[in-house]
Amino acid sequence: MNIFLSLSGKKQKLQGRKSRLSTPICQDLCASHLLPYANPCPLSYISFTPEAYFWAMIQHLILDLGGVLLKTNYEAVGNNFRALGMDGLKKVFFDPGPNNILYRFEKGQIDGPAFAREMLSMAPKGVSEHQIRHAWDSILDGIWPDTLPLLQQLRKRYRLYLWSNINDWHYQTYRSMMQQLHPELDFESLFQKAYYSHLIGHRKPDPEGYRLILDEQKLDANTTVFVDDLPENAKGASAVGIKGLHLDLGKGDTLKELLLREGLLD
Repeated sequence: MNIFLSLSGKKQKLQGRKSRLSTPICQDLCASHLLPYANPCPLSYISFTPEAYFWAMIQHLILDLGGVLLKTNYEAVGNNFRALGMDGLKKVFFDPGPNNILYRFEKGQIDGPAFAREMLSMAPKGVSEHQIRHAWDSILDGIWPDTLPLLQQLRKRYRLYLWSNINDWHYQTYRSMMQQLHPELDFESLFQKAYYSHLIGHRKPDPEGYRLILDEQKLDANTTVFVDDLPENAKGASAVGIKGLHLDLGKGDTLKELLLREGLLD
């Protein structure tokens, strides 16, 4: 396997299974992780595989919220809406047409009251907005036990960003939930910046949202990794040059296990 590395205009070919790093490459590697550089650089005496070097250059992690950092319960949502006599909503929420109510809600094109009115128009007589809201918010099921210690560990090594496909109601509920669970913590302070689809007008996997974050934060896509529990969102990141990783919750995967497996966590 032969890979050419290019950083700040410097190039080095990694050939075969392992290669030693040149001094200019070592300087970039140290700088990317805020490490002191000495001449000669100790890293120049370390043998790197091409894959290991690629991951060593990662500086930025963009993380999804629901599923990745928070627990989600799709079964509860379905059960609660069926209890209201509102079955078949899956087709409504994932209709690829331009008037998709979920997509408009997640892009901020409609707010909570407007969403409630549209949902009530599909509900049996007697269903209230409060019942709709309760069923909708039941997807939020708390925070994974290792989320906070893992984020504290990751932010020592990477610049962290949050990006969620979210809506007016879930945004309010998630913030209230975090305040109740961890009143001592400003959750968003763990990230350089948090991006929410209903506030920026873009939702994954549309490429505009990924590009907005890259441009606004001046991130190099080649040194950025994005993690999401939906494969189409990970593929959307890859389509704009970001390394997209799919967290497969269906197989019992966790964020920590995924990062360990990919060499992004020791």
